[in-house]
Amino acid sequence: MASESTLISILETSTSPPIYSTISDYLQPFAELRELKSNSGARKPQAHLDSEFKTLARSTAKRLAPFLNRCLTVLPRRLSKPSKTNGSSEEEGKPPDFILELFDTYKLCLDCYELVSSALVGKPYDIHLQSARLLHCLVAWGLYEEARNLAFGVLERLRALDFGTRKKGSKAGKLLPMIEQGGDDEMFAKLVVEVATLIVKCLALCRSAVDEDYRKVMTLVEEIKPWFRFLDENTKQSKDTVIRTCMAKCAEYLAGKLTNFDGGLVCAFCLMALNCYAKSSVKDQMFKFCRRASSSLFLFHEDRPSVALQILMSFLDSLASDCKVEKGNWQLEFIDFVSYIASKCQRASTSFCSTVAGHLNDLADDLSRVMTPLDLFIKLYSTSICFNSRIYKPRIADVVSSRDDLQPGSLFDDGIGLSNIGPFLGSLRSYSIDGSQPSSEKTSSENHSPSQLSLLSSPHPGNSLRTPHKRDAYRLAYLNLLTFLCQPLAELVNSQKTWIFAGNDVTAVSPVLYSILVGFQQFCYNLLSVHRYVTKYIYSYNLLLLLLFTEL
Repeated sequence: MASESTLISILETSTSPPIYSTISDYLQPFAELRELKSNSGARKPQAHLDSEFKTLARSTAKRLAPFLNRCLTVLPRRLSKPSKTNGSSEEEGKPPDFILELFDTYKLCLDCYELVSSALVGKPYDIHLQSARLLHCLVAWGLYEEARNLAFGVLERLRALDFGTRKKGSKAGKLLPMIEQGGDDEMFAKLVVEVATLIVKCLALCRSAVDEDYRKVMTLVEEIKPWFRFLDENTKQSKDTVIRTCMAKCAEYLAGKLTNFDGGLVCAFCLMALNCYAKSSVKDQMFKFCRRASSSLFLFHEDRPSVALQILMSFLDSLASDCKVEKGNWQLEFIDFVSYIASKCQRASTSFCSTVAGHLNDLADDLSRVMTPLDLFIKLYSTSICFNSRIYKPRIADVVSSRDDLQPGSLFDDGIGLSNIGPFLGSLRSYSIDGSQPSSEKTSSENHSPSQLSLLSSPHPGNSLRTPHKRDAYRLAYLNLLTFLCQPLAELVNSQKTWIFAGNDVTAVSPVLYSILVGFQQFCYNLLSVHRYVTKYIYSYNLLLLLLFTEL
């Protein structure tokens, strides 16, 4: 039989089998301990077996524990990071055979160490600290599924630990130990959080196709929250970042595979991922996450519209709710997200667009009590989405027709509130968003309707756009809105110009035509006034002029 130094050398340098069998032969004395522990078919009294096991464990530990310690020092160092010398992953994505043998040897050493742990001095969870190192090595080599399964096994053994205190029975369905079981031990708390975090990370990396895997992680993320109070600030921030990032990746994957998973699961998971951002120090990243997830959701506006809409509306509700309490650029970020949703709706079905527009309108009504002019932006986007869905050719899953089949004057029936565009834009002008300067005349009752006066007199601090920086930021958002609004309006005028100039009675639609004219005027004025950004919008400006005056 090879000496210990030879065996350690094999673990440090060998790049070919056999490795596992060589180490296993040397650790054969542990076989008797396994047999005693299993106690299968034994006729001896249990007390006698326990005494015999402890005696044998002490003698085995005295002889082989130093060797195990050396192995458990060498193996994680060898396996912690794939390299050319270790043999990086092969083309099929599987580590080389000798690496797999090293992992099997690692698990064997941990199993042997656990058998004699009762005879060693230390904490009852010391062996599981070593197991956590194995989990990190498995993740480093891309063995995510195996790491996740082993991690759940570690949590199960942690729940069964005896800390010498009165132990309460663990609740059914719980994945983590009870907080009373060892939460006051900072190292134990770190271990619990570490293993749980690795499970979340593995799920994000392996992209499981099983619904239950995601439900388990949701349970895990809920159970882990109380354990964070026992961690130091650096560890807390580090683990929180990993969990938040991995939850977001999982949510985005689920959203991109919406037809493969239960709709309720996807919705609940996306909201939990969003909540991870909401309770973090990077709360402003919520918008980026929502945008990434929403991009995938719009791919399923035909196959699973109800689920996609439910998630989108939940995103909007959550972000809008935070607008009432958050400061800084939160309102502008929300307007930008609404603009993104509106642009995505251009490729969605009419019914899908109508639902989104209706929800935005409800949000605007709710925000109008406390968040003007944010509500006006949302109202205008809501109207624009409805209008877009009617002016452009019907999408897939709608009745197939073309823009040329529209009845003359049919789009001027104002069923989508086009006549409100003018007043809404007028209200926004009162905030000097369009580049005009406020004056005492503008705030008089002679120049404003009662609704506009109420907007101007609102005491909410979010209504003040007096600072140049804030006005400039809103002006760009306003120009984006006008661009989105005026392009379909130009399409409408161009498609209906024959009817408009054919001598028909247009008195009934004059409020609509007036609103359209106000929209065009505001677009042109703002485009020319925002000098620094003219190049960005010059294409839109030229397109608008082309649509307006072609063949008139």
